Amino acid sequence: MANEKRVSSLIALEELQKSSDMQEMTQRMEAQKNMEIVRSKATDVLSLVALSPEFNQLFLVQSVEDMSAFVFSYKSDRTIIIDMLARCPREQIANFETYKFASHPEFEKKISQYTRTAEKPNNQLAKCRPWDVALCVILKIEALDSEAMQQPHMRLLFRENLIIKHLWDNFMRETMELDEMTGIPIVFKYDEVSNPTFNYDLAEYKVYDVYGNLVPWKSESRSTLSYLCMEQLGPNLQYLTEVMVSGKRRGYVFDVDTALKIFDQLLCRCLQIHRFGVTHNAIEPHNLYFGRSIAFNVLYIANFNVATLFDPKDPNNMRKSGSDSELYGHLRFASHIRMKGGQAHPVHDLESAFYTLVALLTNNLPWDSCLSTGGSSSKTGAAGRGSVVDNINLSNTVSNQSDITKSIERNSMMQKLREFKTNFWKSNNGIARVLADLQYMAFGVDRHRVSLTVEIIKDLYAKIRDLINTVGSDSPQASFFSNLLLQHTTEYQTYTDLRRTVLMMYRFESISAFINTPTYQRKSNHSRTTKLTSTFA
Repeated sequence: MANEKRVSSLIALEELQKSSDMQEMTQRMEAQKNMEIVRSKATDVLSLVALSPEFNQLFLVQSVEDMSAFVFSYKSDRTIIIDMLARCPREQIANFETYKFASHPEFEKKISQYTRTAEKPNNQLAKCRPWDVALCVILKIEALDSEAMQQPHMRLLFRENLIIKHLWDNFMRETMELDEMTGIPIVFKYDEVSNPTFNYDLAEYKVYDVYGNLVPWKSESRSTLSYLCMEQLGPNLQYLTEVMVSGKRRGYVFDVDTALKIFDQLLCRCLQIHRFGVTHNAIEPHNLYFGRSIAFNVLYIANFNVATLFDPKDPNNMRKSGSDSELYGHLRFASHIRMKGGQAHPVHDLESAFYTLVALLTNNLPWDSCLSTGGSSSKTGAAGRGSVVDNINLSNTVSNQSDITKSIERNSMMQKLREFKTNFWKSNNGIARVLADLQYMAFGVDRHRVSLTVEIIKDLYAKIRDLINTVGSDSPQASFFSNLLLQHTTEYQTYTDLRRTVLMMYRFESISAFINTPTYQRKSNHSRTTKLTSTFA
């Protein structure tokens, strides 16, 4: 009898594996098909962009036919992201491999502005960015047809340009050190390309402005074809997670030390943008990148296309018709309050950051089963993405019964997901499951370190839960943002308190005053039986 049960279990396991493999193969074929469609569209769109005289003056373009081969990232069916080389003065070719080299004057001007020096070598730049930052760039191109323009959440590049420009302009006004902007990408150029294919009468359309308000579409041109040139970054955390998962059979996705160091940098980046009144709204592995060259271990927060800016003219968050409730990222990492229509708040970014940390360790969140309903994986590509970045508004008129059925299923899934996340922060059952996963996956990890990891995750969960309960769904942003500018305030200490919890994992040769609190000393003494690792500078 026991042998029959064992054989039956093995057969069931084998069938489950076959089903999983078939589902994965289907997803890969669908992703490949989508990529081919994007490449086809890319060639047509890039042909129009390359007709712009200014474009050819700024960028090195061999031939339009070859440009489609440069498409390397797939974010949606209308945004193209390509590697590009900036043009440089002919007389500079001889200096290409020396510190005297200068890229295109327009890009060099931007670098000089932000580093406050035009000298070569640029010692300020060398601290946190590669020398070729103004030469190797990326180009994001958005082309909106008449159907896409019906959605008020378009003009993503236009919004992203204004948000990042706001961050850097405030950095310049505050006369801060350049390392305060480490991990925030530089935007070199934004332009709308006039052309016959994507020129429309824009007066009848509405879009979200940087404050999240629905406003009439205003533009100096009639074009909906635009491009954004910005600093080129390295791989994102989603790609690295997939690489790590594919190469491991058991254990954490990233080891605990690495995951917590990433989370610590993420807290710093959140503080940087929140101090300038920006809420990212899409903190997730897709939007977190490492730098290039000397900045290979620097975490960048990127893709600000659904970010919102605090409106000083509306300090009490008076909700407007069609406010920013649609502006959030991947359903898997989105704040539950944002998914329920709550106004954007910095604490929602911290909630998403916590989900990201858990995913970096276990690649599993308690509500992943909800996102997998209907055969769409929650951990790959654009699947599970319910924000304005990649999906049509659910309130649109559907054309046939199939669309109606899909809409009903999706609304049901969204409702379950909201309830799942809400309960995660209301009861301890959700975090208990996360901690159980952490302990189960701790293959080959010292038990003392596992215990310390569990305590750190529990502590972070408790702190963020208290923040969520304090903020609520419609808490005014004015006092929170203004108090972040002062280091002694409760709001500022929120971030340092979370960092103290993370840094409990490490041992330091010298401890700064902001870390060395009585609580830190007590916990540090308790953990001395564990062999802690040293942190990097």
